[in-house]
Amino acid sequence: MGNYKIKLDDIDQKLDVKVMNVAIGAKHFSTPYKALNTPQNNCVLEIYQKVDEKMIIDSREGLSPLDKIPFKCKKDTINMVIPSYGSTTISDSSLRDFESRIHPNTDVVIIPRWEGILQVNNETKLFDDMWSITKRYIEEVRRINGKLIMGNLPLNRPQSVIDRLVDGYVSEGITSFVLDYEQCGAPKKRYLIRNIEKELSDFGYSEDSLLYSINMRKSHDYNGIMPADDLLSLIDGVNILGNYHLGGGGGNKDYVKVFNQSEWTYISLPLEGRNSVDVALDNHNKMNIEAELVKKEIIENGSALKMIRTKKGATEYTKSVSQTTLNFGKPSWG
Repeated sequence: MGNYKIKLDDIDQKLDVKVMNVAIGAKHFSTPYKALNTPQNNCVLEIYQKVDEKMIIDSREGLSPLDKIPFKCKKDTINMVIPSYGSTTISDSSLRDFESRIHPNTDVVIIPRWEGILQVNNETKLFDDMWSITKRYIEEVRRINGKLIMGNLPLNRPQSVIDRLVDGYVSEGITSFVLDYEQCGAPKKRYLIRNIEKELSDFGYSEDSLLYSINMRKSHDYNGIMPADDLLSLIDGVNILGNYHLGGGGGNKDYVKVFNQSEWTYISLPLEGRNSVDVALDNHNKMNIEAELVKKEIIENGSALKMIRTKKGATEYTKSVSQTTLNFGKPSWG
């Protein structure tokens, strides 16, 4: 029996938003939820950890960055350690030590981002290389495990690779996923999320599976407006809204994006005396206030569509919603 429970409490009748109660041991949160990357009490804390084989080997002889992982985690938070492995191969002994360094510190086991393999970007071998190392990691985790395991899907890769990875994970009984947008914006990957949701629905997993986004571009230009794509991705079915960790995101380092809570947009302001970490934390906290209002609307009124339509940043998203109600069931043909 695992140390976790995921329960669907309610579902928006017009948008693809699920209110889910998630219990990890004695810790709880409900979705949609914006994960933080700065420690706060009673939050979901996202910890992105870069690792390579040299680091693992060096850790056997002395101190290494791996020894700092326990200090990044907090007792009163749900710790989500997301590893990123930078080498292209890994020996069995290093795989064992890698998993053992991560597992005791994370409340949820997240399959690593295989950075080294992704950088090689050999599309003809990409699935085979990724699934081979992923399967080995899953087997290592399951030697001793009672935690939720989440697969890792690099969304900026060929759809055929994503489809095969999802099939592979589902065959292993893994039905919750970290969605790595790899610097893409939410609107460009909607079709992939819909495909994943349909497969989970077909197998009866949609009520107890989580979708968790990372490395998503915050916004894009829409008629001179910068919609808060990271928050608005909850309309696309994302349950946990994660953070951006990759380099090369572009933008002016002298400016910072500030979340406009009343409109669900971003405003670009000069950094000047502002601390970018404090701005990000303030953005995330305001997003969670809005997420709570969304949940309240769904529970009390069946849908948050009316509320979200008042947000200027949501115009592009909500104008495409034409159905009266959603039907989360098996496909049927007359």
